[in-house]
Amino acid sequence: MLQGEKLRKHLEPSAMADHRFIHEEKSALKRDTCTDGTRVNILDAITKWANDSSMDSPPVFWLTGQAGSGKTTIAYTITKGFGKEKELPTILGANFFCSRQFGETRSLQRIVPTIAFQLAEKCQSYRTGLLEVDTSDAVHCHTIQEQIEKFLIKPWMEQKLRRDLQTYLVVVDALDEIEHIEKSSFLEQLLKSFEKDNITGLKFLVTSRPDPDIVELCATLPTDTICKLQDVPIEDAKLDITTYLDVKLKHLNGTPELSKLNEQSAGLFIYAATVVKILTRRKLDKDEQLSLLRPLLFSASSDFGSIDQLYRHIMRDAFSDLDNGLLSTRLCVLNTFLCSAERISASVAASLVDTQIGIARMVLDSLYAVLYVQDGKVYWYHASFPDFIFSCARSNFRVDVKDFSFSCDTAAQHSLLAHACFRIMNSKEIGLRFNMGEIKSSYLLDVEHAEELRENVDKNISPVLRYACIHWVHHLSAVSVGHSSSLCEVLSEFIQFRVLFWIEVMNLLRLSADCFYLLQDAGCWATKVQEPASAFNFRLIIFPH
Repeated sequence: MLQGEKLRKHLEPSAMADHRFIHEEKSALKRDTCTDGTRVNILDAITKWANDSSMDSPPVFWLTGQAGSGKTTIAYTITKGFGKEKELPTILGANFFCSRQFGETRSLQRIVPTIAFQLAEKCQSYRTGLLEVDTSDAVHCHTIQEQIEKFLIKPWMEQKLRRDLQTYLVVVDALDEIEHIEKSSFLEQLLKSFEKDNITGLKFLVTSRPDPDIVELCATLPTDTICKLQDVPIEDAKLDITTYLDVKLKHLNGTPELSKLNEQSAGLFIYAATVVKILTRRKLDKDEQLSLLRPLLFSASSDFGSIDQLYRHIMRDAFSDLDNGLLSTRLCVLNTFLCSAERISASVAASLVDTQIGIARMVLDSLYAVLYVQDGKVYWYHASFPDFIFSCARSNFRVDVKDFSFSCDTAAQHSLLAHACFRIMNSKEIGLRFNMGEIKSSYLLDVEHAEELRENVDKNISPVLRYACIHWVHHLSAVSVGHSSSLCEVLSEFIQFRVLFWIEVMNLLRLSADCFYLLQDAGCWATKVQEPASAFNFRLIIFPH
């Protein structure tokens, strides 16, 4: 068996899925390296630390800053620099870019298996030690502490790393985007392991927003291994943004409007980058770019440096002239893109909210500065945009005498999407039914007619039905008591009459192992939102034994 296949089998199910996903995700998410001549001092500091292989060099470097300050761009630049084939002392060992856009990259349990898989591909002696680790229990069933000790530190220590071997850099970006109440536990356990064991040859660059728990943890790090972007002198940040804007908006070099944009950005790269997207979507001459830029400058003149002002302008420009009915529909489409459990296409979003695909495409077209389509699926450029939409205080506002309300009630939206999933699964046209795989004989194993079965699955299980089957519990679990009453009845009916068809589809999608845990989560939700007696009866339906 090839080494890569051994590793996948050894770390299944997490690492195999994660490793494949990392490469798919890289091609989907649009990331740029730092523009030449920008962030020079920060990149030099990180590079110097990473290349320092001395025994007293700290193993962890923490890069922090507010949303939109450029942490991910810096981290991505570092991975590109150390990812090239190079001589001693340091090469890129692994990277994990946390992101709320995907289930795999917002899961705390996925970080260590993914790092282990990538690191084992780079370092043969570590791979040998990793393959000797007992994996009688699945990797994702271990706690973070156990994962770090068993699958990272132990095989690394057992390889007896020599002084003259390369140092391996691991980059973990946006740790604050992990969907876990103890999102800092990865860093906490990592620091404890380094403190306890004499680990050499392994370094971690970690980036995050200034989350209070992470701030407290990193207070013990040496000051020269902490970079707070919020503490970078504003003049230095403005110089970097000037360089960036001069490269991206060459037509406007030397204009007072470009200088005003730099002032207005106030060191926040996401502000400048979003304006650049607005001005460069199509080929425009200087006058056309200026005509688009001037309203953006005026819109934020009262609040320099606020990304909210820019997002408010974008939302007003996209939705302010619509009547209430059309506005409600388009906002519902937008909220579906932002609240979906995985990235979805415009057609899936339209089906979920029961509207025309043309309306979903219009939403994307009007919000091109903050959303984009890659491989048929919709992504957001930066997490600060959903943060803005999910905050009433930020996305509900008044301009002159007119009130605007663009905020998303996430509980209500998840309730709508949960209902949508059940509606689709119960649909007579595209919903669940007996023998979705059109299997001719129950005596045949799946492998005996795999190609025909795959064709039938693609034909009978539409993308929106696939989404509904996989993610109905995700949306259900996010629904609060106030939005749950009608869902309880729909769910109970589904469990009684459709659940076996659903299990069949999950098996056809090779996700049958998830069924028990999803039903368990549904039962826990029912217990939380129902009266005790009815909850008990519901749980008996799911778990009759």
